[in-house]
Amino acid sequence: MLSGRVVQGFADSIDDEVKQQAYFKVIVENDRAFLLNSGKYRPIKSCMICNVEILTGHFNVLSYLLKPAIKVRLEALTERLALLSKAPAFRIRQ
Repeated sequence: MLSGRVVQGFADSIDDEVKQQAYFKVIVENDRAFLLNSGKYRPIKSCMICNVEILTGHFNVLSYLLKPAIKVRLEALTERLALLSKAPAFRIRQ
């Protein structure tokens, strides 16, 4: 296995109609220019095709279950405050 980082990601997806999956094109920069296989160094050359697994962080079951409650708590009273800020102003005639 070789580690690296995503340098650039593209927003357009590529749909695979057979597997019913969407893929995204990314440019990955690796940490080394070689792979070690059976004690031999194998060079990595540009434009080689590979499979990449992108890890975006970890997500546990508890955070998945609590997400709706946290969202409600964070958005509480925001709509009401937005309506109050759009309320017409009253002037007192003298």
